[in-house]
Amino acid sequence: WYQRRVHGGTRFVGEYGSDNYLAKDYFASEEDGATRWKYFRKGTQGQNTLVIGKQNQNSSCKPNIKFESSNTKQNGDLGFTPGGDSTVYTVADLSSCYGKQDNGAVQRGIRFVNGRRQVLVQDEVKKQDKEIQWRVQTNATVTLSDDKKTATLEINKVIDPNASIKQFTANIPPVKMKATILSPDNAQFEAGPAYDKKSKMPNYYYGADAIPKQGTDDNGHAINPEVPDLEVTVLSVTLPGDVDTNIQVWWQPEYAEAIDADKNPPKSVALSDWSLTSH
Repeated sequence: WYQRRVHGGTRFVGEYGSDNYLAKDYFASEEDGATRWKYFRKGTQGQNTLVIGKQNQNSSCKPNIKFESSNTKQNGDLGFTPGGDSTVYTVADLSSCYGKQDNGAVQRGIRFVNGRRQVLVQDEVKKQDKEIQWRVQTNATVTLSDDKKTATLEINKVIDPNASIKQFTANIPPVKMKATILSPDNAQFEAGPAYDKKSKMPNYYYGADAIPKQGTDDNGHAINPEVPDLEVTVLSVTLPGDVDTNIQVWWQPEYAEAIDADKNPPKSVALSDWSLTSH
């Protein structure tokens, strides 16, 4: 549901894109429950969002979205820095995506904080009595703190497996991003590879048994239903969903020149109370 870029365009949270076009029924339908959404890259577990009850979101859902911006305008100064109150945010009611008729049952807010230097991602989920998993997909190397409340993401190379001739790889100066769990108290990060090299299949969180049997291509070779994502790590938080849940993750780029405000975690404010001045 979101991607995060910093440091002149380095992407720490990304989107896979297409899967194997030859996979069985990949193009047959995009309706709710279609085979297309059973494949890892296309289903909810392959996105940067919440999975509830180990089920895909409804592809036909229509979230209600609120958006506000301070409309900060950059001047001609190459060293322009937004003021500390400069921000933009969005709140999306995703209830229909999870088959909920109750507006406000599942909401996600994303906002710039501390003068647009950092980002807060906040999810509010009413009691589901189903497991909730917060997930992001990253090409970064992930290191977890001892208490598993902070994940440090580091990138020192750029890989483009879709380059026109052969896979493109370029080394870049190391850049880092910290993701810190602010809420709830019982939440901890987990990190694991998106792809299992031994089984040559993704590490499914759910639905591995739902992948249809594949055929062969025009040359008689067996079709692999999934594109290998060997460089991707899944960063996740798993919670029982047995109470109303508020998940807050604070994303902090490691800037060359830090300022005091970078150390200040954002205030905890209910999504219903978010405004341009709430934080």
